[in-house]
Amino acid sequence: MKKKIMIISVILLAVMAILAATVFTLPRSDIRSDQVLFYSYSYNSAWSKHSNGIFIMGNGDVYTYERDSILIPPASASALEDFVKRECLKTGHVSRRALYALYDRAEELRHEGTLTDYTIGYGADDMGYSLSYFVSPVSGPVMFREIGDTVTNTDNEELKDMWSRWNRLIRMMK
Repeated sequence: MKKKIMIISVILLAVMAILAATVFTLPRSDIRSDQVLFYSYSYNSAWSKHSNGIFIMGNGDVYTYERDSILIPPASASALEDFVKRECLKTGHVSRRALYALYDRAEELRHEGTLTDYTIGYGADDMGYSLSYFVSPVSGPVMFREIGDTVTNTDNEELKDMWSRWNRLIRMMK
């Protein structure tokens, strides 16, 4: 009987370890918790001035802002962190596992030179612009998508997959 209890205990511990590894993702040493990994902002001044933005940090925290004025985030990675502290509110959280997978994929595409493998055409939607950026530790912010009065197109299936992953990550916010 003791042997059965010991075997069952070992099996339960193994199952719990596997569940913990799949459900919980530990922070990575190469990513700071207060580091902006991705951000997207939109602005429109066609009918009235309006802007909003979303920032996803290294720990999965999501910060946003919304203004009845045009507020555009700074272009440098270091200034982004100060911008988030000054202008944004914490509004959610995303899975670190999904975030890190997207981050790694974006860095691969940036390294291959395909993260910006798109063309921009005129969209005539009169909706302003929505710009999405990956913040590379090597090159700083890199725009990977633009929508609005313009249309971003690509034949690159890997980049289309990146866009889909970005959209899924945004929808995962808690």
